[in-house]
Amino acid sequence: MYKIPTLLVLILVYSSNLYSQQVWKDDCNYNTEDIPWTTQHGDGEVKTRLIVKDGFIRFVVDASAEPHNVWWATVSRPVSFPPKDTEDYSEEKLWIEAKVKPSHATRRINMRLYNQRTRDHHAFLKEFDLEDTLNWHTIRFSPQGLRYLPGDELRCHFALIDWGNREFHLDIKEVKVFFEDAENKPEESENALEYHPQPQKLANLSHQLKVKEDATVDVLFPEESLAGWGQQENGEIKQLISVSHHLIPVLRWDFSNFKDHKVKEWGLLRLKVHSSNQVPSPTHEYGRIRIMEIKGGREDWNYETVTFNDLTGNLPLWEVFNEQMVIDMDMPKTGEEFLEIPISPVVLQRLIDGTTKGLAVFPLGSIQTSFYAKAYNGGENAATLNFN
Repeated sequence: MYKIPTLLVLILVYSSNLYSQQVWKDDCNYNTEDIPWTTQHGDGEVKTRLIVKDGFIRFVVDASAEPHNVWWATVSRPVSFPPKDTEDYSEEKLWIEAKVKPSHATRRINMRLYNQRTRDHHAFLKEFDLEDTLNWHTIRFSPQGLRYLPGDELRCHFALIDWGNREFHLDIKEVKVFFEDAENKPEESENALEYHPQPQKLANLSHQLKVKEDATVDVLFPEESLAGWGQQENGEIKQLISVSHHLIPVLRWDFSNFKDHKVKEWGLLRLKVHSSNQVPSPTHEYGRIRIMEIKGGREDWNYETVTFNDLTGNLPLWEVFNEQMVIDMDMPKTGEEFLEIPISPVVLQRLIDGTTKGLAVFPLGSIQTSFYAKAYNGGENAATLNFN
């Protein structure tokens, strides 16, 4: 019987696997500054540049001149894949994968794969939560609904959004785009997040946890306690927590009954609005509130005595509050409504684990809003976290 040479078998197997997987890869291992990656930025006062390193590229964003921390910056390149022939790949599922390492943590980035027909800037992307600066994080997802047709021009990008008012960078290497096949069925990376999902229905969330402590602190009067802050109506005081250009509501919870709980999906921060003052048509990106994680400072504060300085311990703000927001939210135009704010599973898990000490509400633009505090009416309208 005729035997096929071993070398030929290996070549045939290799060629078959290469063809079936159709992998495009950029190792980002360049020996020249002339590389196919380009940068863009917008909304704020930022500068971007690329640095070629040994085995990776570094995307640098200098946001030190941006006063409001409202900016975006992307680095992208064309994906020359697969061969532009007549074979129909439109039913094949595309995946994108990369290894990244941030200069600061915790931070989110988004990764995107799109083509020349894409018009929605938020289509075909996922966010990824990066919890440390020491390790390379493998991020991976499949853009839902993205199909490749012969002659399509694919492009991948990585984006940094509202990381803070300093200089930051993201290191990138081993970027891959490939088709799923019968022998190659990857899974989405665990830190992948939907970008601005619709709020969960309250009825679908099994746990409701009322805030343990809530208070308002004053940036302009940092030694002043605002205990009892509120509004007098019909002879009674309605205790409130308020956000404005100098007032910050802070909230913390007791998760002792959820010590080993693992969050499965997005949850809700639910606040009942007392009143909201805002301009009818705010400037783009403004007239909102910004939910922030409290990462440091004093942990055992209480609403009767806490001040801004007491909370922060005179630490730099970026050591107390994560500079990148959890989410920005538009406000209802009227009071007596519940504001339901999506909170990602990774933020909820950090709250439960104690890595994040609580949440704060910052203003984004000219806005003045008050929510009912726990001290009012026995906490009937107090803030709650709702999750599974």
